[in-house]
Order: sequence, then structure tokens, then C-alpha cells
Amino acid sequence: YKFLESPKGPDGKPLGMTAFKKFTIDIDPVTDPAQYLTMAGYDYRTSVYCPYDSVDVEKADKRFVQCSGPFDLAPGQVEELIVAVIAAPFGGEGQPWENRGIDSLVHLARVANAAQFIYDQGWLLPGPPAAPGITLVPGDNSVRIVWDNLSETTPDPYYGKVAHDTTSQGWDPKYLEYDFQGYIVYKSANGSDWSILTQCDLADTIPADTNLWSYPPSGDSSLPDSLWIKMTNSGLSYSVTDNNVINGFGYYYCVTAYDWNYVTTEWDTTQTPPVPIAWDTLILRSGIVSNYSMVPRWDAANYIDPEVRIVTVTGDTVNNGLACSSEVVIPFEVTADTYEIRFLGPEYLAPSESKYSYCITRLTDGSIVVDTTGFNYAVGDTVSFSVPVFNGQELHLSLNYETPEQPFDTIYVSGEYPVEKARPYRVTAGEQKSLWAFRGSDYRIGWTTDPGGFMTARVYDLTNDSIEVPFTPFDTRAGAKANGWCFVNFIAKEPTDTLKTGTAMLYICGGYFALNYNDETSRADAVGDLISKVKDGDVWLASGHKTEGTAPYYNMYQLIAAPGYSKTDSTYTLNVKVVPNPYIVFNQWEMNTYNRQVKFTHLPSECTIRIFTLSGDLVKVLEHKQGGEQPLEQGGTETWDLLNKSYQDIASGVYVYHVESDVGECTGKLVYIH
Repeated sequence: YKFLESPKGPDGKPLGMTAFKKFTIDIDPVTDPAQYLTMAGYDYRTSVYCPYDSVDVEKADKRFVQCSGPFDLAPGQVEELIVAVIAAPFGGEGQPWENRGIDSLVHLARVANAAQFIYDQGWLLPGPPAAPGITLVPGDNSVRIVWDNLSETTPDPYYGKVAHDTTSQGWDPKYLEYDFQGYIVYKSANGSDWSILTQCDLADTIPADTNLWSYPPSGDSSLPDSLWIKMTNSGLSYSVTDNNVINGFGYYYCVTAYDWNYVTTEWDTTQTPPVPIAWDTLILRSGIVSNYSMVPRWDAANYIDPEVRIVTVTGDTVNNGLACSSEVVIPFEVTADTYEIRFLGPEYLAPSESKYSYCITRLTDGSIVVDTTGFNYAVGDTVSFSVPVFNGQELHLSLNYETPEQPFDTIYVSGEYPVEKARPYRVTAGEQKSLWAFRGSDYRIGWTTDPGGFMTARVYDLTNDSIEVPFTPFDTRAGAKANGWCFVNFIAKEPTDTLKTGTAMLYICGGYFALNYNDETSRADAVGDLISKVKDGDVWLASGHKTEGTAPYYNMYQLIAAPGYSKTDSTYTLNVKVVPNPYIVFNQWEMNTYNRQVKFTHLPSECTIRIFTLSGDLVKVLEHKQGGEQPLEQGGTETWDLLNKSYQDIASGVYVYHVESDVGECTGKLVYIH
């Protein structure tokens, strides 16, 4: 036990622990005077003041008391006493107690210091990510659970305490500021018994070892209260639909977030500051709470769902490696807006691997919806994830394309240049170094004379709004310079921006084509005398190879949305039902015998329901609107509590109902037996 806070003495300083007394059952202080003397630090049997009893190794039924005082306590005054309960290993496993060295107490001291550090930092400990905000959207025998990305964008507050001050007790450079890893979605029928509905996590290399996919290893991650979490690197999503529900019944949902962080366990103290040499993985999950519930219901008969569509503005429409789709997940948040999804140029990471970046803006006012963000991609992999929900819709992205069999399909020349000499050409040496820059685009090569009188070129990406491709001096040794164009010799070396007689190929973004293809040797020869056939103003075209997929660099898409609405300019044949009908004694929706109910279903979004006896007496009028605590919550469903307009129980019998709305009318009968 360690005192962290104690009452203060007359001098205003904490008293701390002022006595530590221990005793066995046969000498327990049982009277008030004996107990007070003990707390004051006396041996109550001898009245000798000895506040701190020494170590006692004799085996017995012992207990101890820690005390702090004396101090004055005025009426209504409150003093706090905070003690940490700590534990640490003493000696080695299986080692006889008498052989355990006193130096093992260093572990206890470390834990005690850690407890003091936690207290001094305002009880700040490594904690789980903030739980995301949740929206529940009811449907017909379905509930959609939607959450935001608050857990991903909120830094770990503990990081600010341990990452900077190298002299601090808790300093740990291994601790991550942003440590979010994944989401787990839970479902409950009663708010206390939970099951896992689904889960997702970042598409990354955590865990890199397949043996750790259930962390810790050998754990059962299927149990909702388990400490084990299964990670699949599946990519994040921000909604899921639960179709295993029944209209009229309430269901609870919770979305928790968990992280993946590191805590140093061993240090190299010979260096200043100390350097971590061993660390443990720390995974923490936010708690399960029953704050969100929803009742699925029948849809309104005249409600038209929102629509969203994606239009490719620039980019390959033949075999794009990017699959882009949008799904309405919160219908009442969809507005009539158009959004632009713009992909930026590639960023080199490694041979065959690059970083893709994109941003999303709303065209009506230019506001940024998703600031520039990115993901890593290696050619041949499949990366799938969703974008956090905006405008009531979830954008799904999936990227996959393979190594192209050849960089270009056809080269079209102009002027005097021999058609058969310009051919697509594959340079296998160092090919992987340039693969990250491959686009699969069509290009326009415009020949021109530079100020020095040499022939050069300007290259434009026709697939992507004719943006200009920059000159970069790429050869097979300089992978980071592959996103551009240059002239090279027959071994793909000596890059230059001017056409020379020794030039053999033109390189463009991960692919080559020969300028003087030799049919006999199937090689690219130097251009030689053919250089005179290239004239200022000539325009050539290179058709990109797309069979294995193309990269979405510089692609631009528009996401066009139309909000949902209640259609009122047509007349519907309403098919209103009452459930259950007949009503006999009770139904499963009812939680007790005092709250009886039936539900009118398949109603229009707004209508008036009048209920009569068979003799024509008006029993109740219900005004139905599809909104509730949130828009569209009631849909086409209205609940009647089986009370009349005077809030009295109705009698058993047959009743007639009439539904009146702007889009049609309907009548029917209801049988009530109780």
C-alpha cells in the first residue's frame, strides 16, 4: 500500500502515513481507547510510543493498520485519504521464500513510483480511444448502425504526459499519440446481454504475424466481454445493417473502439536519455454501454429513398483498378449537393509501392469534407476501406491492379516517322522500381525544339484532363524519380530531356516504348539517323495498357446526391394493416399487462387515422407523422395504445378504422379481445 494523499496538519503540509501497526488475532485492539492508541502510534498494552512496527517474519494470522493523523475536522469538513494498492513479484518463480533476496523489493518500489506518477498526473493512465458517435437508422425489419471517426482523430491524452519530458517518471518514447486500430459493434435485446455483430480494423500490418490475429494468442475473441480481440486487416467501415431483427421490438447497439500501443519494459540505461530495448503490446477497448436503442418499423408507403451516383470526370473508364461506390446510410441527412473526389499524384514509398492521396470537397461552396488523406498500396494487393460518412452516405473504395504485361498497347506517330519503328517495349531490368508510377493512361507526346536547338518533348496525360507529365531523370537505379518522362539509351540508362542519336526509348510513368525497334533482334536500337524524321510540331499518341487494371492517380469523380422525399403528387392504393389483428389478450411487443398496443403499418408519411365502433361512434383519432425523436423514425408505422380519446381502456369488440391522407384513403376492421 502507498499513501498518495492524506489529511494536512496545522502547517498545511500532508501528514502522510503517521503510524503502521500490526498484530495477531489474540492481541487485536477491540475497544475504542485501544484502537485510538494504536492509530496514534502507541502499543496500547504498554503505552509505549512506537509508530512503525518492524518487519516480522514469524508465521501467524496477522493484520495491520495504516494511519494518518491527528488533524482537526470541523463540522461539515471533508478530508481525503487516498491509498494505492500495489503488488509486484518477490523473488523468482518456485524459489523458496527464505531464499528470496531483499533486492527483489526493487520491483515493488518501481510499482509504487508508477502509482505516484499516475496520481500526480491527475489519474491519467493509458486508456482506450474515445468511443465514436452513433446514429441508428430504423428500416423494415432492419436497423442500420452508423458511427463517426472520432476514435481515429482524437489523440491519446496519455501521450502528452509521457512522450516529451525525458526526465519524467513515465517517459516512454514507444508510446503512440494516435493508436486507434479498429471497431467492434455489439447488439443486445435487453441492454445487458451482448453479442458481437461485426468488427473491422485498419488494413495495415498489425498484427504482422498471423499467430497474433487473435490477441493475445489462443484467446476467444467471439465473446463480447472477452479481453481478446480478433484483427483481420480488413479495412475500416462506418456502418453495418442488422437484418436479424423484427419490426416493433427494441434493440440496443454499441460501437466500441480499441487501440494498439506499446509500453517499454526494459531500458538501456547506459545512454542518455535511456533507450527502450524491450516493450509490451498494449491493447485497450472502450466500454460497452446501452445508450443507443432503436425499434425497426415498416416504411412509409409514399416515401422515395435518396439516390446517389458517381460520375467519372477524369480517369480511366475501361478497366480502372479503383472501384468506387456510395451507399446511403443516413437517409435524412442526404442533401442535394455534389461532391468532388480528387486523387492526387503518386508518392514513392518503395519499388512497386506508393502512397495514394485524395481529398473530398463540396462543389457548392468549396468546403473541405475530407482533408487530404492517403493510404499505402503495393501493386498486386487489394486494399478496401470506407470513407467516414458525410452527407448521409458512406463512400466505399477498393483498389486492385496487377503488374501490366506491357506498358503500352499502341504507339501512333505522325509526320515522316516510320510507323513500324515506334513500338511498346518492356524493360524487365529494374521494372519493379518504376511500377509504383504506372498509370495505364493514354498520353500525347508533342515534339518541339528547345532554345538550344535540340528536339525535346512535352508529354500530357490524356486520361486525366491532359495534365502535363513532368520530366524526371529516371533510370533503373533511381526508383523515386519514376513519376515522369525522359529519353534513355538502349539499356534504359543516361536519362535526358533531349532527343539524341544514341536515344533508344522514351520512358513515361512506369513504361517504355522503342523509338527504333529492331524486328530481327527484338530490341530497341539507338534512334540514329531517324532523329531527322522527328519534326517540330509532330504529335504522337501512346495508348496505355489497361488489361491488368489502371492506377487512379489524378482521377476525379463527382458524387451527386438527391435527397429522399415523400411523394404527394400521386394517388396510392394504400394497403394499411393492423398488427396483430385480431388482438387477443396480449402480444409479444408488450412489456407488461398495463401497456397494450397494436400497430398500424404501411401508412403514408403523414395521415390521419380515425377509429370507430361498428355503430359509428368515434373512439380515437391518431395523427401520424413519419418523424419521431429523429427524422424517419416512425416511417409508415403508428402505435395505438388501445385507449379511447378519454384515455380509457376500450371494450372487446370489432372496430372500424379509416386512414385519410393526401395520397389516398383506406378503411379496415380491427378485432380486439381482452
